[in-house]
Order: sequence, then C-alpha cells, then structure tokens
Amino acid sequence: SPTGRCRVFDADGDGYVRSEGAGMFLLKDHDQALADGDTILAVVAGSTVNTDGHKQGLTVPNPDAQIALMHQVYEQAGIDPDEIDYLEAHGTGTAVGDPIETRAIGEALAKRRKTPLPIGSVKSNLGHLETASGVAGLAKALYSLRHREVPATIGIRRPNPRIAFDDWNLEVVTQARALKPEGRLVIGVNSFGFGGANAHVILES
Repeated sequence: SPTGRCRVFDADGDGYVRSEGAGMFLLKDHDQALADGDTILAVVAGSTVNTDGHKQGLTVPNPDAQIALMHQVYEQAGIDPDEIDYLEAHGTGTAVGDPIETRAIGEALAKRRKTPLPIGSVKSNLGHLETASGVAGLAKALYSLRHREVPATIGIRRPNPRIAFDDWNLEVVTQARALKPEGRLVIGVNSFGFGGANAHVILES
C-alpha cells in the first residue's frame, strides 16, 4: 500500500502493509489438559486446509475453494452458521482479495444465518505478517474469547462498494464489541497463503 495502511474492507483499500511477528500456541488433548489442571484458552472445534488449484493468477484467490473450505470445516465440526459469534477474516485490504473473501464468507456461512455475521481483520491494526498472518488472527480470536469482546477493525471510512454487505449478510466490527456475557462462544479464523493455500480454524470458549 502506498499509503502505508491496510484499509481492510474500505473503498480506498490499495494494498497491504508488510509487518513482522511470530507466535506459538500449545496444543494438548482436552482430557489431558483438564487432568493436568491447565488453563484452557480455547478448544479447537475444527480445522481444515485446502488449495485453490487452477486459477487466474498467483495473487488472485479462488472463491470456490474458500467456500468449499468453510462448508467442510463447519459441517465436520457440527456447527451451524447461526452459532458463529464472530469471524476473523484474512482481510488484507487489497482491491481483489477483500471482495472475493467476503463473497465466499457470505455464500458459505453468512447467507445461511438469521442475523448478519460479524467480521473483521487484525491486519487493519498491525499490518500483514505474511506467512505468520494466521498467527495474528488466531491471537486476536483467543483474546476475543478470553475477554468476550472483539477489538475494532479500524480505518474504514467508506465501505468497499464491491462488497455487498447487505446481500451477503455481513457486518464489519468497527468498534469494540462485547460478545454475549455467558455461554459458549464460537469464533472462526480465515487465513490464506500466497499462491493458493487456504486454512480455517474454529475456536470455542
């Protein structure tokens, strides 16, 4: 981005900003974590990866592959789209990627819900960690589960007109939003790799 910002879902989105970071997550069998008295930040309800296969170009995502990915992971986890409290999108702030991803989220999940699906992207706050970008999204999802609040996706002055938020039943979290105060929370995390790798993780409180 020549403006030095990841303007995620914004009409002025003109590319992403490179940033650096790393993260580490300890995974353990749930029964063993309980037996060991561990603090459990979240339960992984499901995770799936696929690849775009043949497509128009190296940097052009394949919406059909993204839709198939989300259908598969939520069906395997036995989670209905109405049960999702928030979805952390890949959301780079690029003119091509954002409309493709949001359409895929809409077709796979949001249009099957009674209420709009809240979405956002941590890249608006700290840039794109590239190969570690999924780490940042997962960290934000863990924060949101622990504090039962989703941080704001910032920098949206004018929604991207190529994203049909109403038609696709999507809503961007532009201010810190409290999640329901008790009961199970479900958060999905999208992350896509340069060249066509796609991943989705579902976390439960």
